[in-house]
Amino acid sequence: MSRQALAVAQWVREQQLWMPGETVAMAVSGGADSLAMAALLMASAGVHGGVLSVVTVDHQQHPESAAVCQRVLAWARSCGLEAQCLTLELRTGQSEGALRSARYAALEALSVDRIALGHHQDDQVETALMAWLRGHGTRGAAGMPVRRGRFVRPVLHLESRVLRAYAEAQALPVHDDPANDDPAFLRNRVRHQLVPLLERLRPGATGAVARAALRAAEDEQVFEPMVQRALMEHEASGGLPRDWVAEGPRAVVRRTLVAWTGDGQSGAVDAILAAAQRGSGVIQLTNDRRVVVSHATVAMVRDG
Repeated sequence: MSRQALAVAQWVREQQLWMPGETVAMAVSGGADSLAMAALLMASAGVHGGVLSVVTVDHQQHPESAAVCQRVLAWARSCGLEAQCLTLELRTGQSEGALRSARYAALEALSVDRIALGHHQDDQVETALMAWLRGHGTRGAAGMPVRRGRFVRPVLHLESRVLRAYAEAQALPVHDDPANDDPAFLRNRVRHQLVPLLERLRPGATGAVARAALRAAEDEQVFEPMVQRALMEHEASGGLPRDWVAEGPRAVVRRTLVAWTGDGQSGAVDAILAAAQRGSGVIQLTNDRRVVVSHATVAMVRDG
């Protein structure tokens, strides 16, 4: 077993991503990162104990997508693994967010214990930077969790260059998706423009961002039980107490409002906080959802 494979297995065990004997579907796009993840997990299966299979997703957004899926399936089956392709019925030209939502929904429907995603440290840095650019605060700056529900990230601690080097050394059938260079996507602009600029301004900056994201994630683990307790205590009564929203611990109140409204960019949250301090107001969230602030409560109203 290679040093890299053993390190990944140890990470899986340290982070308790799965227990020996649990079924793990490895989501493989055909790119170097997810292929390397799958190969590393296969090489170290005797240590981490996961029962592995491969799943790939065809978003049908470019002419080669079906062929890429077939290459992934052929590679997985040549390694002795069960493999399947999930084909999504989507219009062409979908946004990055729409593709991600559809992909996660399809993966969530799998009958397995865990779904392993090939996100790595560079992805984490990009996610944290994008969160800051959008004003998401420390919750967004925490980036991607190592595990959330059944989704786990067994190579989140590794840099992309390490995974690419492993893929090359193992002669894995890598497909480089042209969408990864499309400047229409914010993530690609962050990857190809902002990250290199930060490294030029201060060598080692991306590693510092990754460490900051880890610290932010640790902070969020402390706040999450407080948020869930606040939601359980207050929402069942028909809304949140206005005086608590206006005067309660701001760090907990803001996170509770983000979870309650689903407003990750915090624009609506800022408006709710201002209305609570005034004592009244109406904040439209979506076409059929609004928050009504009265003297006593901050309530969610659904229209129609």
